[in-house]
Amino acid sequence: MYQQLTRRQRKGLAIGLLVIVVLLIIQMLIVPVMSTNALYNEEIEDLQFKLNKYQHAVDNKTNLEAQLQLLKEELVEAQLFQSNIAPGIVAATLQNRIRQIVEKIDGNLISTQVMPEKNENNFTRVAINVRLTGSDKVLQQLLFELESATPLLFVDKVGLSSNRRPSRVKTKSKPLNMSLEVSTYLSLKELK
Repeated sequence: MYQQLTRRQRKGLAIGLLVIVVLLIIQMLIVPVMSTNALYNEEIEDLQFKLNKYQHAVDNKTNLEAQLQLLKEELVEAQLFQSNIAPGIVAATLQNRIRQIVEKIDGNLISTQVMPEKNENNFTRVAINVRLTGSDKVLQQLLFELESATPLLFVDKVGLSSNRRPSRVKTKSKPLNMSLEVSTYLSLKELK
């Protein structure tokens, strides 16, 4: 069949086959290399972006350290938590403080119980369970006193029960039985 073709047709067929072979070589060798090159260029751009971001952070390191130190000093000055005190002493102080608050607002303290300490990040949580009786006004004043105290005190759980029975006759209100879990935090290490 090849022999029946004219010289011009053979040249055209040879050129066509050469073009096909060249295209196949391009498809098999050059396209994958260019694809890989494009992927590497994209990865280089991503890494360059990250490098610029890290370089910016390193350039601002002294500024950020100064801001961090300022925030630490403000935190220490604000005295929002206990520091450099044993957890047992903090618990005893907390019990005494709650006793004073309850007496001040005319409540009746039944008991306080120290809960186990719990480490959370750089702080130790010191908590006590408090049981008392009093009116709803006593509860309101107690919560206000606890939430506005410094170092910070947190009321984690509140339980209320009453012996009141609904009736149509107005009687003197009976006191509420209250149960609270109050906690504060102790710094594990000096911030300065």
